[in-house]
Parts: sequence; C-alpha cells; structure tokens
Amino acid sequence: MVDNVITIFERQSVPYHALCLTATDPLLEILDRLNQNSGKELIHLERKGLRATQFVGVIQAGGCTIQILPKIDCDPEANAEAVIGSTAFEKATVSASQNFMHLLTHARRLKLHNQSLASLSTNRGTWLEMLTRLFAIEPLTQLQQGFHQDYVRREDLLLYVRGRWNIARQFSRQPNLTQGLDVSYDDYLPDTLLNRVFRLAVDRLQRITRDTQNRQMLADLESWLQPVHLPAQLSSVVMRTIAIST
Repeated sequence: MVDNVITIFERQSVPYHALCLTATDPLLEILDRLNQNSGKELIHLERKGLRATQFVGVIQAGGCTIQILPKIDCDPEANAEAVIGSTAFEKATVSASQNFMHLLTHARRLKLHNQSLASLSTNRGTWLEMLTRLFAIEPLTQLQQGFHQDYVRREDLLLYVRGRWNIARQFSRQPNLTQGLDVSYDDYLPDTLLNRVFRLAVDRLQRITRDTQNRQMLADLESWLQPVHLPAQLSSVVMRTIAIST
C-alpha cells in the first residue's frame, strides 16, 4: 500500500480540501498529539487548513506522509504557491528536495560517491525516499569494496586457550572443565559499532520506505550485514563514541 503524500512548503498555509482532508479527519488528531508530545508546534492546525511552521522534514502518521520543504526551488518553471498537483508545484517540490539535499551534504561535509550525487538529480520521490536512497547507496558502495572490520572483544567457552583464560571466573561459574575453557580474546570481525549502526538503520528504514528500488537496496544491505549483530537500540553514548572515532 502506498501512503498518501502531502507536500507543504515552510510557513505555507494550505486548505484541508486542497489536501483531500476534512476538519474532522483522524490525521489531525494524530498531528495534534505529535505536537504535544514533541513540545513544539511542528505543524499548525488551523480551523480551515494546515500551516507549516519554521520546521522542515518528514512526518509519517496515520498512513500519510507529510513532507515540509524549504522554499529553495531554483527551477524557473517551478511555483510553490501553484495549485497542489500542478506541474509547476511538482517541479517546485522536486527542485526544493534536491537543493535541500545538496545543502545538507555541503553543510555536513558528506563525502558522496558519484552514484549518490547522480541520484539527487534523477530521484523524483519524496524527500524521505530521496534521503533513504542516498543512505542506501553509500553503504552498498562501501560494502562492495570490503567490510569495515576491527578487533572485537569476544568471550567464549572453548576446548583450548585462546587469548586470556579467565581462571577465577572459570571456577566460580563453570568449574567443570569438560564444558570448555572460559576465555576472552580479540577477533578481527565486521561486527563493529559502526556496522551495527548501519544494520539498525537498515532495519528501521525497511519499515517505513514505500519505494520499490529503496526496498530492494535495503534488502541487499540487510543480506550483506547478516554477520553483524542487530541491536534493539543504540544509546547516545555509543553514537558519540562512533562520531569521535570515525
């Protein structure tokens, strides 16, 4: 099932009927709760329509994808104020999405491969799908060149000594030596913190993407990353550690 996609530009006000919504649509209640839970007015619910605030990005709620884009379209044939669904409005959407991505890659100093840069000029999906495509291309390109590997601390019961034999722990937990020796050792593996971040991101994006090509690319990534542990979540401390070390 394909989500209904609503596109609004920053600080733009659009009547409900232009979005195929009514003033009693369940989506509005979901958006109201989202505003309350975030502690910020991400999108203003007016009596007769929706009005974007200063925030830009993507909201997925109630089977609907709302993308709020900055007014930075450069296409001379584009018009963000044109009728929604018109050629001029669609061109404004594509132009703003692509320009926004270019600004982000420049601001964050992202080193992108040529295939990623080409995708920005050819992708016609929503901003979220464009971002997903950009994410998927980069790890796939890196993985095809070789796994990011590092020495990972492992603890196991082995029939031989490898690394350090934890004698004290052995006799307190596994005194029966026939079950194996309690050892700790370093192994050169792809199960690194960085790859775990990729694995978790792939898992989350697979749940929300609707683009067929994105789904296939994420499935390929998942297959490549099978040797990597899938964490339930990652703490901010872990993310900071990765940011410092990469």
